[in-house]
Amino acid sequence: MSSGAVANNHAVVQEAVARAQQLAATNTSSSSDRLTAGQKRPSSTDNSFVPAKRSNDGQSSAMNMNEQVLVEIIEIPDNVVGLVIGRGGDQITTIQQQSGCRVQMAGEPTPQNTRLCTLNGARANIDRARSMISEVITKTNMKNNGQMPQQQQSSGNGGQTPPTQ
Repeated sequence: MSSGAVANNHAVVQEAVARAQQLAATNTSSSSDRLTAGQKRPSSTDNSFVPAKRSNDGQSSAMNMNEQVLVEIIEIPDNVVGLVIGRGGDQITTIQQQSGCRVQMAGEPTPQNTRLCTLNGARANIDRARSMISEVITKTNMKNNGQMPQQQQSSGNGGQTPPTQ
């Protein structure tokens, strides 16, 4: 590249910098007006800007307390997975919110007819989530007189089991 081309590029850069400074100087509105007028972020010289605090929804409690985040995998009987997840995911969402632990259920059962459930969080959070999951399973067992519920199979009879002969 010739020295003339370098000087020309330098002049173009200087013009762009001068134009940007001119635009910044002509903008005399307050920082909140600039933010609502389409500016994506405040300038680095704007000392009045205070970033918003992030909410703590319990999901990041392990990181907030500088605790080590662990991963634990537990097995859930396949025939009670729906109860652990709940209608529309409400039960698993409640478990996550109350325990502060991320809970993920595997999509497919293992050959032993269990589902792998991954728990991510601090040790105390994982223990709480595991306890809550056990409570759901225990309540189900108690309602069914200690017997695990049978998986519902569509029999074309409105979900009702046909009478035995």
